[in-house]
Amino acid sequence: MTTVAWDGKTIAADGQRTHGGDCVVPGDVHNKLHVLKSGSVFAGAGDVGEILMVADWLDAGCKPGDRPKLSNDGFGGLIAHPRGRCEKIDSNLRPMPVNSRFMAVGSGESFALTAMYLGKTAEEAVRVASKFDVFTNGNVTSMTPRKKPVLH
Repeated sequence: MTTVAWDGKTIAADGQRTHGGDCVVPGDVHNKLHVLKSGSVFAGAGDVGEILMVADWLDAGCKPGDRPKLSNDGFGGLIAHPRGRCEKIDSNLRPMPVNSRFMAVGSGESFALTAMYLGKTAEEAVRVASKFDVFTNGNVTSMTPRKKPVLH
């Protein structure tokens, strides 16, 4: 899986891709963070193909007839919007508002949430998760959603 974290302004994800029990691409985060046309940033955890399908669906306006079919096998994501708003999305593809200061999804979710509770940034939280979760690595990329998102 992976770890995705949002700290109220920045969204971060690690770069590990795992297939079965093997790490197949240790440093490629580009399939996890997606800048949407709106300036929001979507980051997903789970099957990379499903993450790409959901990113395309979100960018196309979330039309119900075009809704991708997901496997219900651990997919999760966060959509960080400009001005600090965030939504959590799961395999049902119904974005739900996040009403807390921070959020995380993925196999390292608990570690990242704990780190942010203790004052770490989203990027730092993913790095903390990488120390404890075998499906998360320390190659972290983060973005701040704006009209033109900023890559950190």
